[in-house]
Amino acid sequence: MYLKLIEKSYIKINPNHCSLIFYKNGFRSSFPINDSAYEILRLCDGSHSFKEIVKQLKSVYDEELETIQENVLEFLNPMIEGGFIEKISSKTCFKTVKGSKEIYYPNSLCWEITDYCPLKCRHCYLPSKNNTYVSREDIDYVLKIIDTYGIHTIQLTGGEALTHPYFDYIVDELIKRGLVVSISTSGVYFNDKLLTILEKIKQVKGSVVKVSLDGNKDTHTFIRNNSESYKKTLQFLNELSQRNIPFQIGSVIINQSKKEIEKLVDIAKKLGAELIEISLLVDQGNAKAQHLESNLTPNELSKLLKILKDKYEDKNFVVKTPDTKEQPNHQNNCGAGYMILRFKENMDVTPCPIIEFRLGNLLEQSFEKIMQEYAHKFSKFHSPCEQFCKTCEKKDYCAGCTACGITSKEKVQQCNWYENQKKTFFPEKIT
Repeated sequence: MYLKLIEKSYIKINPNHCSLIFYKNGFRSSFPINDSAYEILRLCDGSHSFKEIVKQLKSVYDEELETIQENVLEFLNPMIEGGFIEKISSKTCFKTVKGSKEIYYPNSLCWEITDYCPLKCRHCYLPSKNNTYVSREDIDYVLKIIDTYGIHTIQLTGGEALTHPYFDYIVDELIKRGLVVSISTSGVYFNDKLLTILEKIKQVKGSVVKVSLDGNKDTHTFIRNNSESYKKTLQFLNELSQRNIPFQIGSVIINQSKKEIEKLVDIAKKLGAELIEISLLVDQGNAKAQHLESNLTPNELSKLLKILKDKYEDKNFVVKTPDTKEQPNHQNNCGAGYMILRFKENMDVTPCPIIEFRLGNLLEQSFEKIMQEYAHKFSKFHSPCEQFCKTCEKKDYCAGCTACGITSKEKVQQCNWYENQKKTFFPEKIT
C-alpha cells in the first residue's frame, strides 16, 4: 500500500516556514509543521510505501532504523486515522510540495478580474479604468500560477467582478480546487444565473460574498453616485440571505453620524450577514482627487465599534473591530508584496489592492522572476509602527498598514517611518 495526502492537500514551503495546507469535508485550513514532519509528509505522494518512507528517512537522520520506524508510525497513524493521509493500492505520483525554500510565494491573492464597473463611486481607489477584462487565456495562466505556487485564498474583485464574461468559469475552477474564495461586489449587478454561480461557494467553508453598503439610502446613493444603488444592493443582500449564501458587509466612513452607523450594523445583522467591517477612507484614487476624508478618527471609530460589538455581536454575527482583525503571521509587516499580492486585469502585479506599485507584468516576465526580485525585500521592511511613528499625529491611522503609510506620508511634516524604510527598500516609483 502507498501513502498519499488526501486530495487538494499539500505542503507549502517558504524561506522561513513550512505548513500543511489541507482540504477535508469542504474545509480548507493549514497548520505549521517542523522539519521532520515535512520530510515524512513530502514522501506521502502516492509513490512510497511505509517501508520506503522509513528507508528514505534513514538517509536523512542518523538514527537507528527501529527508532525511525517508531517515530514515523507515531506521526502517521493519527494522520491516517484523522483522514489526512490515505492508503492507496496503485502507485501514483502526486505533487506534495509547493512553494520554495529560497523565494517567497504568496498564500493570498487579490485578483482583479476586471476594472469595469457600472458605478462611479466617489471614493473608489482605482485611479483609472479602461473597462477591460482578464482574458480566458490569462485566466488559465493565473490558475496555473495558483496551482504551482500553493496560493490557497483568493479574493475576486474589480471593478465589478460579477460582470466578467467568464465569471462562471473562474468560480468553478477555484471551487474545484478547494480554495477559499471571497467575492467583492457592489451588489448592483446580478441576476438568477449569477446568484446560482454564487451558490457554488458554499462548497468550500469560509468562502464568502463581500458586499458594499455604506449607510442609509441618502449616504449610500451619494457615495455610490447612483440613484438605484441602494435599492439594488438591498435586493441583492436579500437574495443572498434567502439562498443561504454566506455574505459579509463592508462599509466606508465619510460623514455618517454615529446613529447612522449603528443603524447600519443593525440592518446588517437583520439581513443575515456573518460580519460587518467598517473602515476609514484610504487617500487613494477618487477619494484623493475629490479631497474626501472620514469624519471620524481611528480612535473614535474604534471606540464606537467596540460599543456596537458589545451590543450586537453574537455567535452568528461579528462586528469587526481593530482587535478582531486577522493578525498576519509576520513579525514586521502585513505580508504585502510576498505573502499577499494583487494581480490586475492587465496582468500587472502589485503588493496589495491599495499600493499602486508595479512589481512586474505576468505577460512580460515570469512570476518566479518577479517574486525573486521583490519578495525577499518586502519580507524585510517594517510597516508603520510605534518604533518609527510614536510622535506622529497619523500613527493610529497608519498603524500596521504599509499602504496607509505611503498615502499619509505627504500629510505630515516629516514621515520618520518612510524616511527610514526608504534607505533600505523603497524605490522612487513607490512614492
